[in-house]
Amino acid sequence: AYLKDAELVRRLAEKTVGRYRATLGDLLDFCETEGIYDLKDFTATDAAKFISTLSECAGSTVNVKTVAVRGFFKWALDAYEMQGRNPFRNIHPPKAARKPREFWTVAECERIIAAETRDDVRTAFALMAFAGLRLEEATNIAVESIRDGKIRITGKGGKYAEVPVCRRLKSRLDAYASPKSGRM
Repeated sequence: AYLKDAELVRRLAEKTVGRYRATLGDLLDFCETEGIYDLKDFTATDAAKFISTLSECAGSTVNVKTVAVRGFFKWALDAYEMQGRNPFRNIHPPKAARKPREFWTVAECERIIAAETRDDVRTAFALMAFAGLRLEEATNIAVESIRDGKIRITGKGGKYAEVPVCRRLKSRLDAYASPKSGRM
């Protein structure tokens, strides 16, 4: 019933509901291992212990699983009018150490562009590499949105931005621009 509520009432995406389903399976396995057969017997200590079993998971996975079980217990307390507090209420997953991002160098980007045989893919990659556009922005850009050394885009969330065109990108755009298509 919780998963139906998540899907129909809270309108969570199918993938998210699938992750929640898997997490509840993990929780059920944990409860069986610990000898917990009634939700009323599940304590904050059990919640912390359950979260500690997720130490092999990526930080984002631990967060999704924590949200799923916290939501499940909140739902169960409300739906079944159970007395008590949500055992996950004050449980917070450990902060995962972030790995520094690795970026391609300009030379690596130029080698990738040179190795690609399709002009449209080379241009889209150049827009992403040298102007910082997202894939959707790079593939949907119109020729007329490039003028005066700037690219005018509507980005994520419908936000408008102007991005300068660097020398490397200008040469790629000049080589590719097609007045017939209206699209890059």
